Amino acid sequence: MDSDKEQEHLKLNSKVKYGELDFSKKKHLKDLTLYDCEITVLDPEIFKLINLKKLTINDNDIINISGIRTLTNLEELDLGGNYITEIPDGLLSLQKLKKIDLSENCITKIPENIDKLKNLEELDLSGNYITEIPDGLLSLQKLRKIILSENRITKIPENIDKLENLKILELTDNYLKELPNSICNLNLEKLLFSKNKDLTDNYPKSLNGKPGLKVKKPEKGDKKFSHFKNRSLYYDAKSMVNGEEYESALKILNKILKEEQCGQTLYSRGYCYLELEEYHKACEDFTAAIELEFDKEIYFSAKAVAHSRLDEFEDAIKNHSKAIGLNPSVQNYQNRAIVHKKMGEYERSVDDFTKAIEMAKVENSELYVLRAAVYKRMGELTKSWEDLDTAVEVDPDNLSTYLDTLEMYITTESYREGFAYIEKHGDHVLSIGNNRDKLLFLYLKATVFICLNMGIESFEDEIKKNAKEGLDLEWYFGHTRNWLKESKLMEDKKDKIEEITDLVERK
Repeated sequence: MDSDKEQEHLKLNSKVKYGELDFSKKKHLKDLTLYDCEITVLDPEIFKLINLKKLTINDNDIINISGIRTLTNLEELDLGGNYITEIPDGLLSLQKLKKIDLSENCITKIPENIDKLKNLEELDLSGNYITEIPDGLLSLQKLRKIILSENRITKIPENIDKLENLKILELTDNYLKELPNSICNLNLEKLLFSKNKDLTDNYPKSLNGKPGLKVKKPEKGDKKFSHFKNRSLYYDAKSMVNGEEYESALKILNKILKEEQCGQTLYSRGYCYLELEEYHKACEDFTAAIELEFDKEIYFSAKAVAHSRLDEFEDAIKNHSKAIGLNPSVQNYQNRAIVHKKMGEYERSVDDFTKAIEMAKVENSELYVLRAAVYKRMGELTKSWEDLDTAVEVDPDNLSTYLDTLEMYITTESYREGFAYIEKHGDHVLSIGNNRDKLLFLYLKATVFICLNMGIESFEDEIKKNAKEGLDLEWYFGHTRNWLKESKLMEDKKDKIEEITDLVERK
């Protein structure tokens, strides 16, 4: 398959990979995800991908999206976690949009002419600065889900019941003082309006016990936790976290938390502690965030990671399981599968990876690579090879697939098969890999050649050239040295492989 001409799905979470990608060669893309790539300005070529049906560019630093008007086939748009200040007219011209996520931005107003989006079914504008709901929004008859939590909304329109198909309405953490009686006319399945401190009793009591309706309402003494008061400081801290300036971010987050306890701020501080390898402090902050907002799966996931780093795998599994209970997503099953693998619970790990693979709307080659590694540990090599082959078919540009496959040929002493694999895929790997990937591939190639009594003179200089910085992979080379001790190779071959290992390993 020619990946540039035929690839329909692409997911990146690397600034380097984003900068290297030529979107002009991706005309067939239908689903594009650019997560946490530190993007401030979108590549103009993205706006020429007219076949896109789903576009996800979340947790970046984008301010302006006016060029989006050309993506007329878009059905789903996720721009959460950026710095967008307004919903442009260009977005409102996208008539096929069914789902929009603009959460955690800096939007102050929902445009009146949002009623142009006649096919819109889901709208998430949580975590912005919105103060009112315009009449135009109430004209969108296909809306089934509206999330407006963590804004500054003071009033719900009396004619909210115009939204006849609305099933979910989330208004948590606003400045509401009352709810109109007309809200009872909606055929809702879920209504959230807690953390509106002035709304303790000012809502229609007929909502209580309404059949089929899940309600989360304010309680007396319910304290409003939000980062609006310190929003500017919070985004300064967020910017520092994105720039990996964790110590500086901690100073700001500590200042915010002295004034008010907020789940999101506690989570952000916990994340800083996690990156600074202060795992006990991270656990404490994630626990505190959960106590404030018990329905945020990301807090449980983060706490699970902290426990895993502390080798507290049982606690990690418990928290991953809670995250799955809140959101049975591909990522959450993958996270739990990885911990099961660390615990040696290989069958459970395979089960979770399999669920993730089955749930993924777009085939994910990395999931096959990860499951292949578990099968290898179980000694089920046939299934491992099958998964690695599938991974290449799904994404020919996934470098870890080639590296893992080549390593498996080596550790199973299938050196001739490894040589054939290098001959088939070597040029492609070297053309798409960065310096680190190239060095690791050349190292594995050298290992295969040495095992087959073949000279490495033709590319030894290239190894030395790329080995100036070396590879900081202590665990990887430790695994290699253990394999060498147990292998039946002649001592001269072992010595040569050891010599190459010493050359490429960063000391």
